[in-house]
Amino acid sequence: MAISEPSSARVPKPLRRNLLIDVGLVVVVVACGVADQTATPVEIATAFVEAYGALDAETVASYLDEDADLQLFNADSEGLPMALRWDQAAGFEVLLDSCAETRSGPAGSVVRCDYDYHAIRSEEIGLGPYSGNWLDLTVVDGKITSAFDHLETSSNGFSSEMWEPFAAWVAENHPDDVITMYGDPSQTAMELTDEAIALWEERTREYADVVGG
Repeated sequence: MAISEPSSARVPKPLRRNLLIDVGLVVVVVACGVADQTATPVEIATAFVEAYGALDAETVASYLDEDADLQLFNADSEGLPMALRWDQAAGFEVLLDSCAETRSGPAGSVVRCDYDYHAIRSEEIGLGPYSGNWLDLTVVDGKITSAFDHLETSSNGFSSEMWEPFAAWVAENHPDDVITMYGDPSQTAMELTDEAIALWEERTREYADVVGG
C-alpha cells in the first residue's frame, strides 16, 4: 500500500510510489467482474483488503467500480500491478485488523478497515508491525466506488526505524542505486520500474541480512 512527505495528486511516469506520506494519491482503476449482490459491504471491504494483502491484483480490481475514485496505494490504474510487485519485492505486508461499517445512506455504505503493516522487511529484522492505518471504502451495489487510505509513517515509528535507516544505508553502501530506486537524492519516494523493483528486492534482502543477522 503502500508510505510518507508531501507529493502531487498524480504520479508522473516513470511511476513513483511515495512511502513517506500519510495520504495516498488519487487513482482510477478499471475493474472487471460482476458485483456480488449477496455480500454485505463489510464482507466486500474485508475481501478487498485481504486480496491486496495477498498481492492479488486481479481480485483487487474485481471489487472496484469501473469509475472508482481512489486515494489509495500511490499508483494510477496502470501502476497498481507494479505497486503490488514493489510490495512483494520490498517485503510490504498488510495485516488486517478489522472492518466495520461507519455510516450508510443513499451514496452508499462507508466501511473503515484498520490495519497494521510491515515494510522493507521489518518483520525479518524484528521490528514492527506499524499501526495507526486505515482504509475508508465506499460500497455501492456490491462494488467499491471510492477509497481513502491513511498510511501512518511518523507517529508509529516506521520512518525513524525503517525508512530513514535503510535510505541512509543504501546511500552509503550503494550510492549508484539511489536514483534508480528512489528517483532523486532526497530518497522520499520509490520508483516503480522493473529495474527499480529488482533493486528494492536485492537491497532490502541484503539490508535484512546485515541488520537482522
